[in-house]
Amino acid sequence: MAKPTKVEHAADGCRRRVRLGDVCAVVSGSTPKTSVKEYWNGTIRWVTPAEIKDDTRWLSDTTKRITDKGFTSANLTMMPAGTVLLSSRAPIGKLAITTEPMCCNQGFKNLICSDEVINEYLFWHLKAEVQQLQSLGRGATFKELSKKAVENYRIWLPPINEQRMIASHFSTIDALTNKLIGISTLFESLIKSRFTEMFETAEIRRVRLADCCERITKGTTPTTIGFSYESTGVIFIKIETIDSRGELIPDKVSHISPTCHSAMGRSQLFEGDLLFSIAGAIGRCAIVPSWVLPANTNQALSIIRLKNDAPLNRFYLKEALSSSLIIEMTR
Repeated sequence: MAKPTKVEHAADGCRRRVRLGDVCAVVSGSTPKTSVKEYWNGTIRWVTPAEIKDDTRWLSDTTKRITDKGFTSANLTMMPAGTVLLSSRAPIGKLAITTEPMCCNQGFKNLICSDEVINEYLFWHLKAEVQQLQSLGRGATFKELSKKAVENYRIWLPPINEQRMIASHFSTIDALTNKLIGISTLFESLIKSRFTEMFETAEIRRVRLADCCERITKGTTPTTIGFSYESTGVIFIKIETIDSRGELIPDKVSHISPTCHSAMGRSQLFEGDLLFSIAGAIGRCAIVPSWVLPANTNQALSIIRLKNDAPLNRFYLKEALSSSLIIEMTR
């Protein structure tokens, strides 16, 4: 393995841009033949991108392990503890830091840090630049980040003490963010349970949702009508675009062409439409805001469009559906 070139800092200790290949060894992986049983269920940790979640920072173990023969057969490199894992496809930009030695499959371009860069600093730096890394992906079937692109990618490299300080600040922010998310989750549960309690003893009038709606339908997938997803264009909303709070996540939207949007008439969304997931993560709800329009959705989401004179408020309906309050939705 080639040793990274030592980077000389300016006399005043200022930050400078350097190539990742000059401060890290970039390591790819591979997969032993799955048909050979003696390559699998060994003691060597072997990681895939699917094991890294959005909130993963440290990775100590792997779902699958391989044997010494499997390791040798695939010509793998053992990465030391402290390696920064970087997924290079499906998707590009998942990050984690290993706490134990391990190897990986071909879905990574990992970074073994030299003495010039601290792994936690590099983790947070790349975490902030995932979109830039994704833009460097190439390929027709799916985008992939090449080893050369990773080696040539430039990062800011302040002195070691400043790297430690920056990493510490981001770790503190991350811990506080996780606490706030926990508190928010508790409040959401309280709101939903309280909403249900309010109607346990009250006499309420049941209504057919269809009688209150101008339209209840669902979308379609571009591929079923001869189109594909695009890198830019009209917004296309999927279940993963909606978070557990019923908000739309801008970074999770897909895109389709204006021509595809016009062809998907029944799935075109209006401001105020209620989206209700009917497959996968069933029960997620969101109200369509103006900033996403024009937009479409697929068949996993039901589009509920209330009548102007409906005796039902869309905000009330959103809370009712997401709090499991039973509402008859038969037609």
